[in-house]
Amino acid sequence: MLAQAQRPEGDQSQALMQLQQCSAQPEFPRYLAYVFAAADDQPNDVRQSAGLLLKNHLKGSVQEVDAETMDYVKCMLLPCLHVKERTIRQTAATATTAIVARRGVADWPELLSHLCEMLDAEDKDTVAGALDTVYKLCEDAPMELEKPLQGLGDWPLNLIVPRLMAKFGSQEAEFRRDALACVNLVVGYMPSALQLNLDLYLQGLFALAKDADNQVRKHVCNGLVQLMEVQPEKLMPFMKDVIEYMLGSTQESDASIALESCEFWSAFCEADLPPEEITAQLGGFIPRLIPVLLKNMAYSDDDEEVIAAEMDEEEEDKESDIRPFIAQSSEKSASDAKPSGGEGDGEEEEDEDEGYRSWNLRKSSAAGLDVLSNVFGDDLLPIMMPIVEQMMQQNDWRYTESAILALGAVAEGCAMGLFPHLNEIVRFILPQVNHPHPLVRSISCWCLSRYIRWMLEVAQRPDGEATGAKNQLGTVFNAVLSRMAEKNKIVQKAACSAICTMAEECAVLLGEWSIPILQHTSTALGMYGKNNLRIVYELLAIVADSMGSRMREGQYAELILPPLLRKWQSMPFTDREILPILQCMTSIALALGPSFEAAAPAVYSQSCMLLQMQLECGQDTASGYEADGDYLSCALDLLSSFADGMGPSAEPLFASNADFIREVLLVCCCNPSQTVRQSAFALVGDLAKCCYQHIAPRADHLVTTAIQNLQPQNIQQHTMSACNNACWSLGEIAVRASPGQVQAFAPSAAQVLLPIIRADVDVKRSVAENASIALGRIAKVAPEVLAPSLQDFISPWCLCMRSLRDGDEKESAFLGLCALVRLNASAALPSFRDLCHAVASWKTVPCEGLHNEFHQLLHAFKSHLTSQGLWEAAWQTVDPAAQEKLRLAYSL
Repeated sequence: MLAQAQRPEGDQSQALMQLQQCSAQPEFPRYLAYVFAAADDQPNDVRQSAGLLLKNHLKGSVQEVDAETMDYVKCMLLPCLHVKERTIRQTAATATTAIVARRGVADWPELLSHLCEMLDAEDKDTVAGALDTVYKLCEDAPMELEKPLQGLGDWPLNLIVPRLMAKFGSQEAEFRRDALACVNLVVGYMPSALQLNLDLYLQGLFALAKDADNQVRKHVCNGLVQLMEVQPEKLMPFMKDVIEYMLGSTQESDASIALESCEFWSAFCEADLPPEEITAQLGGFIPRLIPVLLKNMAYSDDDEEVIAAEMDEEEEDKESDIRPFIAQSSEKSASDAKPSGGEGDGEEEEDEDEGYRSWNLRKSSAAGLDVLSNVFGDDLLPIMMPIVEQMMQQNDWRYTESAILALGAVAEGCAMGLFPHLNEIVRFILPQVNHPHPLVRSISCWCLSRYIRWMLEVAQRPDGEATGAKNQLGTVFNAVLSRMAEKNKIVQKAACSAICTMAEECAVLLGEWSIPILQHTSTALGMYGKNNLRIVYELLAIVADSMGSRMREGQYAELILPPLLRKWQSMPFTDREILPILQCMTSIALALGPSFEAAAPAVYSQSCMLLQMQLECGQDTASGYEADGDYLSCALDLLSSFADGMGPSAEPLFASNADFIREVLLVCCCNPSQTVRQSAFALVGDLAKCCYQHIAPRADHLVTTAIQNLQPQNIQQHTMSACNNACWSLGEIAVRASPGQVQAFAPSAAQVLLPIIRADVDVKRSVAENASIALGRIAKVAPEVLAPSLQDFISPWCLCMRSLRDGDEKESAFLGLCALVRLNASAALPSFRDLCHAVASWKTVPCEGLHNEFHQLLHAFKSHLTSQGLWEAAWQTVDPAAQEKLRLAYSL
């Protein structure tokens, strides 16, 4: 079967199907191990195929391989690590690493002893096999090498690292290269073994700096960059020489050396060093460094990106070029209750030509220039601008492109120096949007988006109309927008990304820009490939999020929904490209609100079918498949947007399959994925607000699940967003459940909310705020349960509450606070100052009932304290600004 799977003329699909069937047998790994290690009569490609299948089986099998079979596999693999045939050695190393990564190094202690013996051996094949295996272990299972092993007498890396460093002096360039590459892999987390040998490592780097082998020198540069990132102080005594060496290496004809060394400049500027130390060490080299970076930023004639850009219109997107989709779920905030991103918070801005994802010298040089401009600011301009101006005057498109790239790279760091020349810069770049070469058009779109904030600032000045700045801004916007209609995918991507930036930076102008944007996105939905469609969906979401309820007027729904729905309906549920559509649709449904009503039934039905399909996968344990968290999270968020955006008009949707929705919530609130739990709790809260009657039958179970999520041991950095939404959903249920239900869960809810409010557990601000609101809402319904313990939490509670934005949630929480104080005023008296500051945090109190509660509460305190002769002293502890607000609002 293995041989047949290798023959192009044979029935490969049948052979692969048979192998897949065999993989279900417990003995399958034994057969593969035997063929790989002992079938000397078979060709190497067949043996290698067996080894790779073995690796994949060990790495991805749902069922654990039994101990006896695993011992057999290990026994067969070890001798293969030092055979003569390189492909067999390398495959054995890959399979070995798969075992360690899955089962841990403690499960195979003899492996480390064997590797140490191999590293000490004289035989070249043995040493090469050891270095290859150690490299793969350092790359795929580094932390396993930091675990102590019984019987080994030392930590694994303590035995391996000195042996690797000994190879720095080997006569074999391959061994010097591979040993240094292995050590470089662990520098990032600086294990104790390397910390103990750091001086020896540094000496090794310096000794190899002039090595005749280019690959060795490349790894020297990589090692110096990594040291700069993790322990820059170690390089400080030698820094002038190191900078000189890296500057020379950045100009090497070998592109791999130049690229590794070019990373040094960003690492230096971002190192954990005092800013003055960075400028003092690097400042003298800037006049020599900037021309090198600018030279490196120009494309060469045979650059793969140039060839690809010129052929781009003819090629379809390849599956391998499509980046993985990462769901970003909604996080409910006590301040605004808007989606703000989940685990994916802080997503970095994409590189301007990320479509060709290989990091290269041009991109590294531009990144270095960007970071240098943030450190040295306008001081770079006298060195850089004369060179850029010369490049602008060249007829060669490559110099034009690199000049624009340079201007874009320093747009932020040198903003003050460039601002007076903004008109000249825009006048130079704007015509290049129509340049004959696609890479110039692409970089021009990106660069203009980097300056859009300054253009807006000038346009909004009182004289913006008269000076033509407002007209110039519109011209730039229209020029970039027109490039979205290009056939060239690189220009499409750059233009669409630039419009995303412009929409975010110029949100105040979206009222007049939104219709042209939506018209162009409607066209793009019908012509873009998968990669660029992702940016179209992102742009639609940005417009929807920025416009908000303004999209409920006019032609927005008619313009945006038909092409988007057609795109969705053309895809099978199994296509992961449906996920960015779901995420985009979530923003649109929330913004359109009632205007989404006509499309809602079909979209709701599709979302529920998707949820059902995923949950059925998760329940089918025999199949080995699990529910996909991204599908669950995106579909749940879309349902949340119906409840949140459409309000009561969404009720019939959820009424149509309420039993199913309740079951989905119960399952997803317990899902192992924090992103799924985050989305599920968001939907619980939104349904409580929109149509509580449909979750009421399982409200007790949902509350119990939320409380379980908020146990101190379950509050971690990676679960924070799920905990945030669990807090929020508790508060939403509390104000709608029956008093008896709230009284029943109030003690257990308080038990998890109070540690959050008192900062006994480390949480971010939004979690503490939502916990405070949830507690207040519970107190509003069941004050008698919480009042006896008021003294234990009123001060930190008031501190959290005073930071909330005025609104309904804050109002109901403060009504709960007042209810507790009425029942246990003596417990609140020691926290009089904090209470006053919390009440004074309101800009205005629109609720007459709450205003009266505050009035009565404050005057009751004043009366009591006055009778004790303590009023003046207590009042003086309140900040003067708060005193003034309370005097005016409550006649104190």
